[in-house]
Amino acid sequence: MNNTSLRYQFLRPVLLAAAVASLSGRIFAVETSASSPLIGSTPMAILDGDSSTTWVSQSNEPQEITIDLGNRWPIRSVEIEWGKKYPLEYEVQLTTDGKTWRTVAHSVDFKPNNSKVWFKFKFTVHKIDPAIEATGLRIRSLKTTNGVEMVDVRINGLYPFCYEHVPSGAVCLNKSAAPEARVNDLLSRMTIREKVGMVAGFNFFFFSGIERFGFEPVLLNDATSGLNLRPEVERERSSISQSTSFPLAAALAATWQPELAYEMGKAIGEECRAAGTGVLLGPGVNIHRTSTCGRNFEYMSEDPWLASRMAVQHIKGVQGQKIIATIKHFIANNNEFVRTRCNAVIDERTLHEIYLPAFAAAVQEANVRAIMSSYNWLNGAKCGEDKVLLTDILRGELGYTGMVMSDWGDGTENMTKILGSGQNMVMPGLKGLGQHIRALLEKNPAGTEKQLDAMIAPTLRVLFEMGTWDRKASDPAFKNTFAGHKITARTIGESAITLLKNDQILPLVKGQSILITGDSSAVTNAGSGGGSGHVKGYDHINFYDGLKAVFGSAVKYDANPSDEAVKQADRILYFFKMSDSEGTDRPFDLSEKINQQIQALAAKNPNVIVIASSGTAFGTPWLDSVKGLVHGYFLGQEYGEAMANVLSGTVSPSGKLPFTMEKSFEDSPAHGYNLVDGSLWWPSKFPPNVKTHTIDVPYSEGVFVGYRWYEAKQKPFNFPFGFGLSYTTFEISNMKVSATTISKEKPVTVSVTVKNTGKTAGAEVVQLYVHDDAASVERPYRELKGFQKVFLQPGESKTITMPLDWKSLAFWDVKTHAWLAEPGAFTLLVGNSSRNEQCRAQIDYK
Repeated sequence: MNNTSLRYQFLRPVLLAAAVASLSGRIFAVETSASSPLIGSTPMAILDGDSSTTWVSQSNEPQEITIDLGNRWPIRSVEIEWGKKYPLEYEVQLTTDGKTWRTVAHSVDFKPNNSKVWFKFKFTVHKIDPAIEATGLRIRSLKTTNGVEMVDVRINGLYPFCYEHVPSGAVCLNKSAAPEARVNDLLSRMTIREKVGMVAGFNFFFFSGIERFGFEPVLLNDATSGLNLRPEVERERSSISQSTSFPLAAALAATWQPELAYEMGKAIGEECRAAGTGVLLGPGVNIHRTSTCGRNFEYMSEDPWLASRMAVQHIKGVQGQKIIATIKHFIANNNEFVRTRCNAVIDERTLHEIYLPAFAAAVQEANVRAIMSSYNWLNGAKCGEDKVLLTDILRGELGYTGMVMSDWGDGTENMTKILGSGQNMVMPGLKGLGQHIRALLEKNPAGTEKQLDAMIAPTLRVLFEMGTWDRKASDPAFKNTFAGHKITARTIGESAITLLKNDQILPLVKGQSILITGDSSAVTNAGSGGGSGHVKGYDHINFYDGLKAVFGSAVKYDANPSDEAVKQADRILYFFKMSDSEGTDRPFDLSEKINQQIQALAAKNPNVIVIASSGTAFGTPWLDSVKGLVHGYFLGQEYGEAMANVLSGTVSPSGKLPFTMEKSFEDSPAHGYNLVDGSLWWPSKFPPNVKTHTIDVPYSEGVFVGYRWYEAKQKPFNFPFGFGLSYTTFEISNMKVSATTISKEKPVTVSVTVKNTGKTAGAEVVQLYVHDDAASVERPYRELKGFQKVFLQPGESKTITMPLDWKSLAFWDVKTHAWLAEPGAFTLLVGNSSRNEQCRAQIDYK
């Protein structure tokens, strides 16, 4: 017996083209078991979940499509995705016996201009409340003037793949059974069409559900800094209408506190539970190769060790709430310049030493359960389709067992390369992959089904491991955690703010007159960058309100202050923000307008403090003219209170740069990556003809990224990696190593004493770097391999320890394709930035 079938017919005879007329009156069966054939006939296009397939009728005569469910099933909604042509009058009917039909919706409910629109998908949604148990569905086109195009039909928000009932004793339904046993049982019961439905996203931000098993669609939300809620997608699924906007990833890394990364991940995980989100599309860990990358605010650092330590704890925090974390973008998505056509040319050693470590740490230490492949190409292969990358390296070398999804849209292009590549989920939908799979099934049903099983098994396993399909999607009880999340967001912001210059002008003192100026959006809307990483947040406290709460009427804001107002102010705070956003890179240099405004203010009043909201570095031609410079990153919704607490001295600044701030972009190792016809290309649109080919971006600097480059090439910079001032002073001394030798079997610990030598409580970040005294290959002078933030009262001292193992001394050997630490002497350097060494010691590797 067919469990789901579809019939197409005319209500009265009409003359049609032969291709369409041949369908009249035929029954099109959908499979009832995994071994049954997949039917690809034209009317079945409305049941395939593939927006690239459409059923079309050129006739204006009344006609109908009938879907036989095969079993009695409660129908709660019917959604129809029409093409460009749709009937002026139609009706939706249900039957319980195949004979008597009941009209449950008709064209009066259809308002084309008001249909649900989610990105490019438009559905007419017909609610059926209360639900009706039915065995069949009929859509009757009664009147049209231009034919009918129907893309997809959804029943209960899903595609009606199969409604065969599942035995209550099925292993896949047993929450206590091992995930692997549940996966195997489920695969044996799923139909081919259900399996095809699990190779791609659903409704743009969902994984498909399988209703007859009781498995609901799984909601996905961006990003690293909180939930980017999209009400037009989530619809009634979420129990919340707002989410906390946390500091963005670069700011989180600037805290140099993995424990805060954990707390932030935990808080976001709790909000996911409240929102009905099963998968968080973060954190992002791509390396800051160039300071101009529009998405650097979503990424953590130019250094793989710092990025790894922060990412591991963030993931543990998220997944501790049974939310699937997704580390992204795998791999080398280091610029937004022609991001879907960019071919990153990276040698093997550089890939392993710089661009892979954060992903490796996420897999091997945090057991991350999802990875998103990147838009770009790597050494001539599209990352979302590359078997070498997704299977040989990721699953083989790194030992990954979770699932991989593509980035949305152009994250995959060639559907013939997907099966067997290691890609598990093409997002956001089938976009032709279904057609390719159907063609393969017709030629080789058994072999293709085996490939399908291999493709979807990791996704199923992860959903069972994390309990995603075993609980209600939304748990309103987690809304009780939100008040604490605001405190977490503010604490992270306070710890991230980095004081770069302070000529005895900060902290601000009550009684001083404070003039706030600069771009208004920088003052009142500086919580986040743009694109998918943006989180709206709620109850924002902007910079003006935050300072006003501390200093009262002494604070004035004027975007265009008079000369007299400038001269009379005791302190001038100039705010600006960069246009950091997904989809486009931005210039390193500020606009001439901003530079001129800062210079003009400094010429009239020497007490100028510049506060920047930016994901990374920027030009500072006015640096010598101002007395203060604060890097404020993007601090989320609590940005105003966090900044006010630091500027007022309530909190002593302790942030450290997670990247180098060069003097000029021309000194960057990435300079020239976006040259088009001799000029740097900044627009979001692609240069002419780029969509037809890739553009090579050679990573010719190799392992010399960030501070490694500026030291090795003796390039100038404004502020080094790891740098940040405080309102107090610290001394690092008494360095000790637990042993004089280190080996694979015998790691060591490094200890130092840190003392607060000033008069204010504060925190210092102790940084441990390794130098190879004599190597057979060219190596950076120093590489970060340990750090710890320590909080001290005035006069207080603490001894801290940092572990060091053999791999911290190793480089990637291209001859053996493995990590290699060469026997000999290594120097350990300890300080509070990459250029401020305060202690050193030597060990031998044997």
